[in-house]
Amino acid sequence: VIVNNTFDSFVIITKEATTPVKGIHDRIPVIINKNERVKWLKDISFARTKKYQESIVDLKIS
Repeated sequence: VIVNNTFDSFVIITKEATTPVKGIHDRIPVIINKNERVKWLKDISFARTKKYQESIVDLKIS
């Protein structure tokens, strides 16, 4: 829905999966902290060189 020429949207940013996840899927989500989001959007070198989370937490869900 467009209101006042704006609309809410989102994207899911992914990167190549790391070793612990490669057996399940070839991509993992990129997690960007709130305090880094503006820098990530405006500084391409920051986005390209940022070290992202390399592992996931494996929790049993009943």
